[in-house]
Amino acid sequence: MREVAGRASSLEVAFTIVFGALSVLLTLLKGFTTFPFPVLTYLKFEIAEVPCMVAYLAMGFKPGMASTVVYWLVLTPIGEFTPLGPAMKFAALASLILGMEAGRRLCGKNKSYMDSVKALSVSTVLGTIARVVVMSVFNYLVLVVVFPEFLDLASMMLKAAGLNAGTPADALIMALTLTAVFNVIHSALSVLLSYLIVKTMVRLHPGLFKRTRRPTTA
Repeated sequence: MREVAGRASSLEVAFTIVFGALSVLLTLLKGFTTFPFPVLTYLKFEIAEVPCMVAYLAMGFKPGMASTVVYWLVLTPIGEFTPLGPAMKFAALASLILGMEAGRRLCGKNKSYMDSVKALSVSTVLGTIARVVVMSVFNYLVLVVVFPEFLDLASMMLKAAGLNAGTPADALIMALTLTAVFNVIHSALSVLLSYLIVKTMVRLHPGLFKRTRRPTTA
């Protein structure tokens, strides 16, 4: 029994590292794996979130968060606009996973995303709300405190799209509103794509991710 548990634990660690590293690789291949959000084109839809979400949906909270931490730590020395860029990616993904885990536990700790549409739906809504709140605060701090010149960039992008902000406060409100919309869409896309990938993998290899059948509280 201990040997089986040890193998499962080793496999979990291996998958965690692989999924985190895959997210880093997809980020570095940004020309093929990122798509700009209309108007505020500095916001990018990133496929790189998917491997970490797959780790979470397939194996549970700890592997999902661990993959996200690996993604952040590896990306920090080699990513763009570091350390802020990687930190914002981490905050977006971690808040989504934390919110989803809270939703799953509200539905019952033994609920499986693969077998319960309710658990997936409730978790996605709560995860999205958590992400929007966290990233709204993060973006406010960036635009107002850390790099206020970015607000000028956002104002120019809004103006180019025909959205004239009369004052810096108007530009900030518009930018944060569009950022919230972006995060809602990004959350839905990341969860849906990851769910479909895990569902397909489980169907092809039923024993690959045993934790998808009976998620634990961990």
